[in-house]
Amino acid sequence: FFPEDFDFSSKTYYLYTVKETLDSISRAVTGLEKAVNTSIDKLNYTYTNGVCDQCRMGHLQVTNYLSDMNEIYENADTKKESSEYSIGPGNLGPFSGPYANTSRLMRRLVNMDLKFSLT
Repeated sequence: FFPEDFDFSSKTYYLYTVKETLDSISRAVTGLEKAVNTSIDKLNYTYTNGVCDQCRMGHLQVTNYLSDMNEIYENADTKKESSEYSIGPGNLGPFSGPYANTSRLMRRLVNMDLKFSLT
């Protein structure tokens, strides 16, 4: 997500478009799928309530404001909510819907954390 020569101690910030952000998430999920499919090790997959956990490789936690930014500034409404999604190739959780919904969520975004776990 950051350029190769990014200096984390600098005060430089990079802004990304919604499309660039979604492409980055998709590349991360697809990259993991390729690594799993080419691994010489065996991975154990578990089922939870009849659903294969292997099919949901990434875990995405999203924290966002409940209000649009203009409402936050006007009404000081800084209420937040956090949601967790299981994502994989072809399913990017909250970012799989219509572009308008994705764009709205990105405008309200506080924090996004993508984790992968292999068991």
